[in-house]
Amino acid sequence: MLGFTPGNFSFYRLAFMHKSGLENIHQQSNERLEFLGDAVLSLLIAENIYHKFPEKDEGYLTKLRSKISSREFLNNLGYEMEIDTLITLNKGVHRDAEIVDSMVGNALEAFFGAIFLDKGYAKTKVFFEKIVLIKYIDFEEAVTTETNHKSALLEWGQKHSKTISFVLTHTQHFKDHDLYTISVKIDGETHGTAKANRKKRAEQEAAKITLEKLD
Repeated sequence: MLGFTPGNFSFYRLAFMHKSGLENIHQQSNERLEFLGDAVLSLLIAENIYHKFPEKDEGYLTKLRSKISSREFLNNLGYEMEIDTLITLNKGVHRDAEIVDSMVGNALEAFFGAIFLDKGYAKTKVFFEKIVLIKYIDFEEAVTTETNHKSALLEWGQKHSKTISFVLTHTQHFKDHDLYTISVKIDGETHGTAKANRKKRAEQEAAKITLEKLD
């Protein structure tokens, strides 16, 4: 994931340690690292959009930075990078039931805090620009795209008094992953279906397809 070998693994273990996974009062969760990583990530985003869009004014840059720094965007980015698979929870709970979107975005920020402490800003910048930006973020698309399609669809359903449900219709099991098929039903009628190796990712894609059909 990093493209380099970590120097101090304890930073990375801490980055994915949710407070529910603490076994005693002497352990730390990832909350302090999240605080640090939030600042580091914000600076990386600001620096990159500043150089990428020399012709754009402050308003455009601020809007784009806010979009990419938003909780919804970071939550979804965390799922795309499969950060959710690395989070340490209490061993007695079921992961699918306990992992919520905010945990993923918070762990992503803590992850950047860990890289910063381990390797410094320059190395963190290389990771962000050479891996994260290339694989996961499109600046131009981000400023005009609704990130959380599921939330947008649910809001539409409330506005028009429609019942929206996300139904898991099929699961395929492979050697190294599962593939989930999610269908969106509006008042019981199927409108959009999508597949992904994460349920939440499939829900987002199915919601996007449905929104496009609804125009």
